[in-house]
Amino acid sequence: MSDSSNVWDAGDAATDVSGAAGAGSVKALGPETNELPPVADMFMATIEDFKENWADHGMVGLGMLLILIPAVSVFMLVGFVPYVAAIISEDIALIFAGLAWLMVSSIVGMALVMGPVMYALFSIENSYLEGDTEALGLGGFFSRLGERPVGAIGYHVSASGLGMVGVLFFIIGAFIVQIALSMALPAMVVHKMGVVAAITRSASHVKDHFVWHLGFWGLGFVVVAIAGNIPFVGYAFGMPFFANYMLRGYRAVFGGMDSDYAAY
Repeated sequence: MSDSSNVWDAGDAATDVSGAAGAGSVKALGPETNELPPVADMFMATIEDFKENWADHGMVGLGMLLILIPAVSVFMLVGFVPYVAAIISEDIALIFAGLAWLMVSSIVGMALVMGPVMYALFSIENSYLEGDTEALGLGGFFSRLGERPVGAIGYHVSASGLGMVGVLFFIIGAFIVQIALSMALPAMVVHKMGVVAAITRSASHVKDHFVWHLGFWGLGFVVVAIAGNIPFVGYAFGMPFFANYMLRGYRAVFGGMDSDYAAY
């Protein structure tokens, strides 16, 4: 189906719901064609997967939260205490220094935490989609936190920097950056691409098939937005769902780990 087709309807790319790990899979059509899998098919396949394996995916999300909550709390404390102390001192120079420290420590802290955490989340969900039915779980998540730490942190820093540039163009700019990067982390996880190559691949495909990516990313964004309004439990299930869904989209276009399109 081309970019001008209805991205929601099932087309030539039929969904096989009996695929790897019983999770549902979409045939990889290859990046050189205009045929793209129906967004609704991948979304429904992800839903069916989570209906059957909600507990295992939830344990992955729990592992993510057990790292994020204390780590983010520590980095916030490290950043805010000097800033608050500077405000109390009423010294203008110290206030500006404290504000600069707050910004730097927040950016560095989030990169050190979010980079490895998100990479581990996508890595474990990708292994599951590759057929490793025992990949999911709390222990599996913690075992992957050390995977490609430099690349994971580098990607987060790059994505954050591009996101800040996008914010300069208001909410539309921020959304466009998020859409443009939607397949970058999956490219790093599935095909072990470097940060620049992964971002380039994602942005290039989005440019050529923007309507499809808008619908694909939009559904994922809705899930995360809803999850964010459900304390604790929402993100525990919402983020693994998002990772699983985004990986399905990438794998449907570029194939899995052994595909012929790894070097595209």
